[in-house]
Amino acid sequence: MEAVKEILEKTPLFAGISPERMDKILHQKGNRIKKYSQGSFLFHEEELPQNLFVLISGKISIATDTMSGRRILITQITEPGEIFGEVYLFRGEENYYDIYARAEEDSIVFQMSRESFQNGDSSLLQNLLNLFAEKAYFLSSKVRILGGDTLREKIVRFLYEAYRNRQPGVGGAGLSVKIKRETMADFLNVARPSLSRELSRMQKEGILRLRGREILVEDFEAFERYL
Repeated sequence: MEAVKEILEKTPLFAGISPERMDKILHQKGNRIKKYSQGSFLFHEEELPQNLFVLISGKISIATDTMSGRRILITQITEPGEIFGEVYLFRGEENYYDIYARAEEDSIVFQMSRESFQNGDSSLLQNLLNLFAEKAYFLSSKVRILGGDTLREKIVRFLYEAYRNRQPGVGGAGLSVKIKRETMADFLNVARPSLSRELSRMQKEGILRLRGREILVEDFEAFERYL
């Protein structure tokens, strides 16, 4: 419990919250720490939202499936203290999930009920509002990326945004990004072979250099033509 409390105290949601208030939140009815084994679901599409989630350890994928069964990855939750599910919890009653959350490895999550925010705690509510603003900015970035007319434009915008904003799940130093091709293909909503072919073309043209999972920008002038 102390290890969980230490992680939670460092998250933006609990900034400025006293230790005494944190203890009350941890032990409040409806709040709990839960373990999920790899492959298990935290929630499914068409379920009614009940909780806000805070990752303690592990990795969670947020995704949806097409009618043909192909997965579209929305984001991955990988950092301890990362918040997810809050938008759906506060959309109002009878607003069901249109996404699902699955543990990609054994994970521990703190689940926090809506009632925790209904006691007039202004600090907690302000922190939640700040998180909503951050998520809105992230989604606007994704819209910019997917708004590219061609796959190449989407790739360039993805790499540029990853460098500029350090998106969750994407690491990079300078314009050098390390990421699984599968994760990138899911984010861009394209088939992995199509993504690999376009990356190979860009490498042949000298725009990028591929080194395992790492993608480096070689020709910045050519790269920026597609922004």
